[in-house]
Amino acid sequence: MPTKSALKNPNLTPSKGEEDEKLTPKKSSREVVYSILGEDDGFHAHLVVPDVLERAPPEQLPVAYGDGNSIEMGNLLTPEDLRYKPVIDLEKTDPGRFYCLVMTDPDVPNRAMPTERELLHWLVVNITDRNIAKGEEIVPYKPPLPNMGSGLHRYVFVLLEQTRPITIATEAEKAALLEKSLKSKLQKTSESKDPKKSSTFLDLETKSKSTVRPSSSTKTSSGSNGTKVKDEKEKLLGSSTSEKIPLIECVKFSTKEFTKKYAISGVFAANFLQTEYNEYVGRQLEAEKKGLLEEEKKLEKVKQVMKIDEKKTIDSIKNLKIKK
Repeated sequence: MPTKSALKNPNLTPSKGEEDEKLTPKKSSREVVYSILGEDDGFHAHLVVPDVLERAPPEQLPVAYGDGNSIEMGNLLTPEDLRYKPVIDLEKTDPGRFYCLVMTDPDVPNRAMPTERELLHWLVVNITDRNIAKGEEIVPYKPPLPNMGSGLHRYVFVLLEQTRPITIATEAEKAALLEKSLKSKLQKTSESKDPKKSSTFLDLETKSKSTVRPSSSTKTSSGSNGTKVKDEKEKLLGSSTSEKIPLIECVKFSTKEFTKKYAISGVFAANFLQTEYNEYVGRQLEAEKKGLLEEEKKLEKVKQVMKIDEKKTIDSIKNLKIKK
């Protein structure tokens, strides 16, 4: 019941809002901070902004690794759950536009000292018709395998909206271009040893493979636009100046710089998960190490064979001169 003073002065009567405010317990400073971070969907809370993005995206990108393993703004998943490509829901995208999907790890080698930030794990460009399979996979999906003792790693998925189709060399095309460049250098070295040399084994091999074509497994955008992108890329790959076609480096990749460099109108949506080293990762890294050692041995054998072939070619030219 209101007091006599409240009856005399109606302004002193507490309103319903004031009464509710008195009944509601005040939040501590810690609770206030966490409520602010929670309202921001975790992009600032986990420093995805500014480590990967300039600002929080307008949409949360739906990403799922099989049944019951959806990504929920920094939730923790085990590396075993991340072995295969996730399903990306593109239902909210415009089917007539092009999009680009980026997956990176900004915590390389660890979050405290990310000297190798970012490591690119997956890159698909020219996605259209709400179907990621209709895009062009520049960097194939690499499952997260964080090193022992490196703590939690964030794996960020960013969907970028393109203003037009993008032309970038795939990893297979990049390897072919590097091989072509290596053979060209070997040819020049061989010619410098014998200026009168006209045509050698290396010359013939280089000429026969002067036009590098994309791998048959490489997917390209469908439709007339996709065909134009493919034709343009093949012309660049077959040209004498391989520098015309952009190459992507997975180590020290920058999502921000990529957005500035290419035809990107902005970030459409994003999401991220966290994972860390466990026994499964240890087994995978050990197997990967053995595989790399085997590849190094094979490469060394190839180099030895190439040196022998080059020596035989030079010797045969010398013999021809002696006969003349």
